[in-house]
Amino acid sequence: MKHPRRKRKGMKLPPWLPKLTAHAEKLRAAHGLTAKKDGWYKSVDGRTRYVCKPCKVSEAVEITPGRIKAIRAKAQGIRVPVERITPGLLTLEGLIELYLAWLTQRLETGYPKKLTRRTYDDITETLSDFSECIGPQKAADAVGAADFTLYAREYLAGKASSTIRRRIIYIEAFANWAAPGSRKAGHLQRPWQYGTDFRKPSDDEVSTSAADSDKAYTPAQLRQAFLRVKKSPILRAAGWLGLCAAFLPKDVGTLPEAIVDLKSGLIRFPRGKTGVGRMCWLPPHAVLAISRYLEVRPDACQPEAKGLLFRSSNGLPHYRDAEGEDWGQRFDGIGNRWSKMTGLPFSGLRSTFATIADDFLDQRSVDTVMGHKVGHVGRRVRSRHYAKRIKPERIQKLVAYVLPLAFGRVPRAAAAPNEPAPKS
Repeated sequence: MKHPRRKRKGMKLPPWLPKLTAHAEKLRAAHGLTAKKDGWYKSVDGRTRYVCKPCKVSEAVEITPGRIKAIRAKAQGIRVPVERITPGLLTLEGLIELYLAWLTQRLETGYPKKLTRRTYDDITETLSDFSECIGPQKAADAVGAADFTLYAREYLAGKASSTIRRRIIYIEAFANWAAPGSRKAGHLQRPWQYGTDFRKPSDDEVSTSAADSDKAYTPAQLRQAFLRVKKSPILRAAGWLGLCAAFLPKDVGTLPEAIVDLKSGLIRFPRGKTGVGRMCWLPPHAVLAISRYLEVRPDACQPEAKGLLFRSSNGLPHYRDAEGEDWGQRFDGIGNRWSKMTGLPFSGLRSTFATIADDFLDQRSVDTVMGHKVGHVGRRVRSRHYAKRIKPERIQKLVAYVLPLAFGRVPRAAAAPNEPAPKS
């Protein structure tokens, strides 16, 4: 009797691997390919060897023979010549593949410059649309101003100014990487001409667009939101973190329990998007909400949620990468639940904090809570560049100033925000 194949204890499939069809699984098994964290591997002459980066099984099968030949030639001391890509013969699809391979190197090694997974996914989506619009088999050197005009009209028209600017930056960075030059990849014979229609919105246009889509809560909306999540300990605790610490759903879902000091109310947690260190202070109401959540939090959890402050009822992280057929997507349990119960975006809590804190006199305290680079906007202040530490009392004054105004009350420290924070 043939027993069903069981997954070995502790074995975990890489998040990039989609759920394989029966045909793909047979193809993988026939060629002896194994999926790991950074791509496909195969046993060659008794040793496990790297084959290629994450891709479809059919593509890995095509690459495998050449890789085996190169591995065996290298073992025998035979030097295999590197295949050169001649400018003018490269298609747009091939050029994008080369660029994404370089980005994958940055994503995994941080060299020559660190790249976050979120940015990598955004660039991949943007270049996919760009290729689909122009044509993947078009010669890379034949791309011109008319192609950029077509892309701008079909894929950028009607989008928010911030979205248009971000996508144009991604495409320009791609073109700059492929352009000829001593410090470029040199896959193009000449730089691309963008034309007049492929234009980045100015700073004023982006700021005006952001003002039109203001997500900050009004005092009435904020009070109503906390009333609607009153019976949910996890959402109430997460809401206080969003309001007092300017956390986004990803910050809440990936917050380690060890760095949350409920006695002092301090949290030192780097921002996930930029890695900039930040410090936050929790008032007594927020500390009480987190303590009540910990009383009802289930003890059992999965290995990937071990050490996290917030976890789901089945012991999984609230923010995680999808697996199977939905690979490349992300699950955001807290943000989705908050939005369904309150009718408002969870990110609006961060916007509320930033909007009120903009009137506070201590800008460095605001940057420390928000996780912004000091002096990143405008003229860089050298004294702040060298000052790496900040007193927790300054963060406490900021939060004591913001919270009453957020709920529609006048703070006792509003007239002089640099004085000691009032006792709660």
